[in-house]
Amino acid sequence: MPEIPEFSARAAVAAAPGLSPGVTQSGDLVLLRAMFGQDEVNHGTNRYLVDDGHLVWVPLEAVGPLVAIGGFAV
Repeated sequence: MPEIPEFSARAAVAAAPGLSPGVTQSGDLVLLRAMFGQDEVNHGTNRYLVDDGHLVWVPLEAVGPLVAIGGFAV
């Protein structure tokens, strides 16, 4: 039977607003503003939650499509 790894306290830490737990972030994050009351952002299979101030942090590669067609502003 394989050995069960020790529980990591880091796994129990809540994610910061605008980030999805378990999603690997690549590179720098960019702050976007939701212009039409969106409550989340989807980029590929990743989901990022928009906070109460209508702001969300997304990876750099998501900025172009979200600003061009997603209704977000830098």
